[in-house]
Amino acid sequence: MSDSQHVSFREFQEEGALCQAWITNPNIPCPIGMSQLTSLSDLDEDSWDINTHPNGLPHSYNSVQMQDLNVPNQQYHLTTAEMYSDNGDTELSFKGQAGQGVLFIEDVMRSKRSTGPWISEISKVVYEDHFALDTLRHVFVTNISNSETKAFVDARLNLGKEEKVWESDAPQFQEILGTRIGKIVAYLLLGAFPRGTRKISRIAMWTTGHQVKCIHSRFDIEEIDA
Repeated sequence: MSDSQHVSFREFQEEGALCQAWITNPNIPCPIGMSQLTSLSDLDEDSWDINTHPNGLPHSYNSVQMQDLNVPNQQYHLTTAEMYSDNGDTELSFKGQAGQGVLFIEDVMRSKRSTGPWISEISKVVYEDHFALDTLRHVFVTNISNSETKAFVDARLNLGKEEKVWESDAPQFQEILGTRIGKIVAYLLLGAFPRGTRKISRIAMWTTGHQVKCIHSRFDIEEIDA
């Protein structure tokens, strides 16, 4: 393992540890406030194309996995949302779906020039438009395509088809939380819940596919005991 990889892992862990502290300790100064976006209907219709319709579980998942997490057998709500600039370019896109207790983030993009909401805010209201926020227990980020996160996973985690699970005190937990994908979930919690009331208790990752491997992740959310 190269020295540059060691530095990168340490930076991810430092970023993740800071996010973890912001979420769990309301006494630590935090630049991320509660999101003021409460529904997709709040977005400007002239700039957005938003579609929501009933759907089944995302590809690569099954009812047994959901039963193991105490997620009910149910219909899901698939949402696609795209924000366009004045000249018609796509500045932000989101694809994901919500079911009672679970949110799947499937495909997201936000350009550096975008003035729209953060992906974490869109993720929050995709769930909130159908269910009360305090029922959210699991966030899946599926088919991870972010190059930074994929490079980290390939170099550090040695994933296979069996889930690898890291509790919140593991270095790898903080490293994952410090990646682009991990930060989406961390910022989702910071924008959705009063700090010190929820925590990410564990992170799971695994792969599917043969010739082309797809990386999947799950972030488990729990209440913090008063």
